[in-house]
Amino acid sequence: MPKKNKCMNLELEKFLKTFFAYNKDSPHNERLLNRPFKWQGVKEDLDLINSLDPILVLDLGCGDNRYKGLVNNLIGIDIADKPHVDIVSDFTNLNFDDESVDAIIAYGSINFGDEDLIDQQIKESFRVLKHKGVFCIRAYASDAQFYFNWTEDLCKHYTKKYNFKLYKEPTTVYRLNQKGQVNKKWKDRRSARFHKNEEKKRELTRLHWVWQK
Repeated sequence: MPKKNKCMNLELEKFLKTFFAYNKDSPHNERLLNRPFKWQGVKEDLDLINSLDPILVLDLGCGDNRYKGLVNNLIGIDIADKPHVDIVSDFTNLNFDDESVDAIIAYGSINFGDEDLIDQQIKESFRVLKHKGVFCIRAYASDAQFYFNWTEDLCKHYTKKYNFKLYKEPTTVYRLNQKGQVNKKWKDRRSARFHKNEEKKRELTRLHWVWQK
């Protein structure tokens, strides 16, 4: 069993489990599972991972685990207990051996808490990742409560700290519509609904990059 999380405070843990809670009554559940490439860069990342002929892949913050059928030997991990999640856990103490994982996906998940928590999650990911394994990240830049405000400079800071290679440089990516085209009119309303405030909608773009150990 993973060790008790020493970095994530109870307030943040409660926020994450509530914000990302599964809504069994949502009419969109199956539709979302059938549409895996909702952001620029995802298909390219999954193709890269599959080209490694992976024995083990971790999807940190897997949500509905939509990539499980698209990537070989993928295990989905999420702090929120949802029907398709393989392991319910945070990412500070991964229950896997050193250098046992071929690739890690972290889309919008290593994105919350303070610098100590982010550092612990990256450190633990580095520990389990094999030499030349890849680490695909998509992050959200925000100074709102609970979020970690990712920037290109911070990406490069952690690249240097953990001696990663930037396999793909940090770039701004957009949401895609059902035709696979950039959707600049998309509004992420999850935050607005959660806070009951229309001004709380998150931005259209994310920062995306790929590390290689």
